[in-house]
Amino acid sequence: MRTLRPPSRTILLLLLVACSDRHATRPDRAAAQQAAGAVGQLSDAAIPQDAPVPPAEMVISGSALACFGEGCTPSDIATFSVPGAGFAYFGRSGDDFLTRTANGVAGANGDANGAFGEFTVTTVTGFAPVSIPFTLRLTLSSPAADPVTVTGTVRGSLGPPVSGAFPRGAVILTFDDKKMVGGETLKINFVDQSGIPRRLEVTLPSVLIPADATSKFIGGFFEIR
Repeated sequence: MRTLRPPSRTILLLLLVACSDRHATRPDRAAAQQAAGAVGQLSDAAIPQDAPVPPAEMVISGSALACFGEGCTPSDIATFSVPGAGFAYFGRSGDDFLTRTANGVAGANGDANGAFGEFTVTTVTGFAPVSIPFTLRLTLSSPAADPVTVTGTVRGSLGPPVSGAFPRGAVILTFDDKKMVGGETLKINFVDQSGIPRRLEVTLPSVLIPADATSKFIGGFFEIR
């Protein structure tokens, strides 16, 4: 029977050195694994999203029609009266608005670039609580798109002049189905000159009309996506 000899001092020293080297490299290995994981996460986050870039410049033009009351037919000129007050809407012949975008956005709210018509309180002869349905129809000529119609309400309270002063009170035109604070956003699909399908979003803010105001523009904000 063969007798097992105890390990020599040299073998024991080699084993101790090997074990110490193995333990010393574990933190380095863990740090390397963490760094590799972090690089992988950064790579995932940096993946770009494919989305069309809005055109830098584009002409937006079209016409607007409006009317008061349930089931009305929009037109260039519309009037409406309640006991104690009268109201009117005025559009333009041809294009009511003509504006040019910059970085995909533009506005229409005045004489320079047009608007979606003008609203005015024509007469105030007595105390008048007001709640009138309102309809606005927009037809774009550039970019070409189908007409869109949005409904709203004229609400408020008006009073006659006292001692020769101006009429009192005010009304506000607000649009239905609000998707943004202070206005409704219409979504109009079209295809641009490069053949790219796009969406034109039109935000219609509310319009406050004091009793003594001559007229107020119905404006809006365009954004191309």
